[in-house]
Amino acid sequence: MAVYDWLKSVNFNIILHPDSRKLEFMVQEVNIPGFTLGDVMIGHPAQSFHHIGDNITWNPLVLTILCDEDLEAYLECYNLITKTKNPRTAELVIDVIKFDAILMITTNKMNYNYEFFFRDCWIFDLSDLRVAVSEEDASPITFNVTIYYDYFDVRKIEK
Repeated sequence: MAVYDWLKSVNFNIILHPDSRKLEFMVQEVNIPGFTLGDVMIGHPAQSFHHIGDNITWNPLVLTILCDEDLEAYLECYNLITKTKNPRTAELVIDVIKFDAILMITTNKMNYNYEFFFRDCWIFDLSDLRVAVSEEDASPITFNVTIYYDYFDVRKIEK
């Protein structure tokens, strides 16, 4: 009978833009994105058929970040976004801010097992920070960062 080691959701590490060290440290959750291979409808008098298309649509990389009191992780994202599109001058600087990211998945014994390389990433969305006066819920505040990229590669780390 085979024995399986199940993937645990806490076994990951992520490396982002060089100016985002606090952000990397505060990541609480990350998705391993899926993707869709497009299709083409082929017309036929009796019925239409789906056929393999020529376009891959990559789902975004979404990070859930724990917010610190000094807003350091939030401000790292804010600064990266405003370096791309300056809200004061409306200047757009595309190539300066793109970065590669690496998501490393570990085994239950905390050994690196797989690496996901995200190519030409940029921060698409920085979610709202929701603050409220409430004695019922004293849980830490989190925010989401949505990252778009050109594509990703997956590599098994040999032991």
